[in-house]
Amino acid sequence: NVTLTAACSIWKLNPTNTPPKIAYLPAPGDNTGRVIRVLNVSASKPIRIKTVSDGSFGGSDDGSVSLIPQRHITVLCDGTSWYISQDS
Repeated sequence: NVTLTAACSIWKLNPTNTPPKIAYLPAPGDNTGRVIRVLNVSASKPIRIKTVSDGSFGGSDDGSVSLIPQRHITVLCDGTSWYISQDS
């Protein structure tokens, strides 16, 4: 598991272990207006994306999203939660 804190706008993740690892987005309160593209560059391993502090992620039931291999999402923060703006 890792908490993503770098001040960049693109994060390339390559999970190498099973079960799927968790990448934690930084606390929403400290990131109002931030937009991040998260890429899973693995050919075969999914990764779960969650938030650090409040556990909410755009209204999902368990506070997380699963990012399948070789896909990406763009997330944005309103200061209260992270939301998926685009996925592919």
